[in-house]
Amino acid sequence: MNAHDFQILSKKFSPSLWQTWEWSEFQRQLGHEVVFLGHAQCLSLGIIKPLNRFFKYLELPRGPLGHPDAEFWQEVKKIAKTYHCIMVSFSPSHPLESKPKRVFPSVFQHFPCESLFLDLSQNEEELLKQMKPKGRYNIRIAQRHQIKIQESKDVNLFYPILAETTKRDHFKGHNPIYYQKMLNTFGDNAKMYLAYYFDEISQKSEIIAGGIFIFTKDTAIYYYGASSDLHRDKMAPYLIQWQAIQEAKKRQILNYDFLGIAPENEEHHPLNGVSRFKRQFGGREVNYPSVFDFPLVFSVYLLYWIYRFIRKYW
Repeated sequence: MNAHDFQILSKKFSPSLWQTWEWSEFQRQLGHEVVFLGHAQCLSLGIIKPLNRFFKYLELPRGPLGHPDAEFWQEVKKIAKTYHCIMVSFSPSHPLESKPKRVFPSVFQHFPCESLFLDLSQNEEELLKQMKPKGRYNIRIAQRHQIKIQESKDVNLFYPILAETTKRDHFKGHNPIYYQKMLNTFGDNAKMYLAYYFDEISQKSEIIAGGIFIFTKDTAIYYYGASSDLHRDKMAPYLIQWQAIQEAKKRQILNYDFLGIAPENEEHHPLNGVSRFKRQFGGREVNYPSVFDFPLVFSVYLLYWIYRFIRKYW
C-alpha cells in the first residue's frame, strides 16, 4: 500500500492522530522510515524505529485500523523482517478481534492506558459547571492576574520553561528541534500557546507557562505542557487549557483529549502530579489496552526485554 491509498482508505475509520498521513510526515521529518500496511478492511501506518545502536523495531501506533486478519499479520511480519526488526510493537485504540501469536506485554509504554476526555458539544457555561470547583477558581485567578495568552511558533520561547518542568517533575523531554518540527509539520493544526505575566517589580513581561496542542478533525489533543518555577500561584496553565478548549470549540471539534492520566489510587505513578491538574477540568476517563510486542527474533527480544525491565525497575 502506498501513502496515497492509505490517506484515502484511512478516512473511513476516523483514525486517531497517530494513524494519519500527517503523523507519517512528522515521523519522516524526525528521520524515521515509514511504511503503509494492509488492505481496505484493515490497514495501519508503521514506523521503523531504533531500539538502540544495533536493533530496530516496527511500531503500529494506535493501530491497526479495522479488523486485522491473518493476511494482515503476515504482511506486518514480512515488512518487519525486510527492515531487520527484532519485534513489532502495537498499541490498539480498541480491543483487537485477532492478534498475532506469541504476543507479550511491552516493557515500554508508548501510549498511556488511561486518558481523560472532555465533551466539547457542551457550551462554555456547561463546561465550566462540570469542572471541579478548583478548576473554575484557578481559571478566574489567572484572569484576575491579567495573564495574557499568545500564540507562537518559536519553540525557543517555550523550551526554557519546558526544561524547568522536565527537571522538576522528572520527565524526559526532547530537543527543541523535535517540537519545532511538530509545529511546522502540522501547520495551523498545531498551536503553541504561551502565558505572559507582567511583573510589576521587574517591570518585565515574562513567559511563565506554555502548551502545545494538536487539532484533528474530531479531537483536540493536549500534547505538551510546561510551567516556570516562578509565579506558580498565578495559575497560568489553567488559562492556557481554557484557551485551547475555546479554540477547539471554534473548530467545531467534539472531543478534547488530555492524553494520559495516572490511575486512581496509584500514589507513585509518574503522571500523578499532572493528573491532579487535568482532573480539575472534569470529563470522562477512558481506558485503552496495553502496548503489546510481537517478537520476531525471540532470543534477542528476550535479552532486550530483560535489559529494559532491569533499567525500568532497578
